[in-house]
This record gives sequence, structure tokens and C-alpha cells, in this order.
Amino acid sequence: MATEPATGPPSVPDGPTVVVPAQVPAAPKSSSRSRAATIGWYLTLSALSLLVLFPIYMLLLRAVSSPLEYIAQGQPLHPVGFSLDAFSNAFTQANLGRSMALSFVVTLVIVIAQLLTSVLAAYSFAFLEYPFKKLLFAFGHIAAEAAGHPLPYVELHQFRIDTAAGIGRPTPEGAHRDGVDFVAVILIDRVDVRGGESRIFEANGPAGI
Repeated sequence: MATEPATGPPSVPDGPTVVVPAQVPAAPKSSSRSRAATIGWYLTLSALSLLVLFPIYMLLLRAVSSPLEYIAQGQPLHPVGFSLDAFSNAFTQANLGRSMALSFVVTLVIVIAQLLTSVLAAYSFAFLEYPFKKLLFAFGHIAAEAAGHPLPYVELHQFRIDTAAGIGRPTPEGAHRDGVDFVAVILIDRVDVRGGESRIFEANGPAGI
């Protein structure tokens, strides 16, 4: 005997009916507070920028003003007797043009040399095989992990110490800090020299070991 499925609303078990309130999305929080904080930061930074730039502005203002007229008018915040004689005198009397040209040439040579040595060092590390290469790489990664850096950053400074005038000093400025976590000093060769010592100094004192 075949039966047909019953039609109509589904049956509900006997007992108390539990009504679940509909989930209403929360209203977006007002962004007025964050906007006010952002505006406050912009105003603070703008005020600090003006505070830093004001001495530079006064320096340029006095440079382009006639000294006697500027003082006679009470040193206002605008140019008085506009003139560029101070700059022309600096270039002619103090030979500033030659000094700037020499600085530019020296800077250009240093930048090109650093780029060239960096490219050669990268090529050497990547493609050339030499003794203790794996050990050097392993030491770099260990030092980077100990210092909390994701990748090792290595600085190489080459010194040729000349002892012709007496005692040779690798750092003429004396004891200093390079701002790195680990330091290694490697001596490549010695020619006609005798003795020598390496000293480690305290961070906040002249005492050396």
C-alpha cells in the first residue's frame, strides 16, 4: 500500500517556543575621533616643521638683505635691500667655487668606486668559489640571527697601514664605534713591521683591553 507524503507546515515539537532575535549588523563606528587625531598630528608636525625651518629662513633672509639697512629697520621678517653680494663674495673671496667642485669630484669618485666594489663583491659571493666560503656564509647567518636581523648585512673596510713615519695607526681618529653588532679584524699581510696590538675599549670610557 503506497502512502503519499503529508503536505502543510512542518510539525513543531511540543514545549516552549524559543524566539531567536535577528542578527542586526552593528552600525559603523564614528570616525570623527580618528579624523580629529589625524588633523592634530598634521598640525603638530606642521608646527615642528616651521620651528625647524625658521632658523634656515632667517639665515637666508639675512644673506639676501643689506646688513646696515636690515639692522636699521629692526630686523624684520622680510628682506631689506635685496642683494646677492654675500653669495658672490663667498665664491670669489673665499674660493668657494673651487672647493665645491673638488667636493663634487671626490664624491663622484667615491660613489663610483663603492658601486664598482659592491658589484664585484656580489659577483664574488654569488659565482666564485674560494676557501671557507660556506663557513663565511654560515657565520653571517648566525650573526644575523643573533642580532635579530632577517638577512646579514656586512660592511668591509680595507686599510693599508703605513709605518714609514713611526707607529702605524689603522684609525687615525682613535677608538670609535661603527654601529654594528659584530666586528672582525683580519690581517692580510705584514711587510717590514714588528709588533702590533689590537685593543677593545669600553663603550663609555677610555679604558682599553
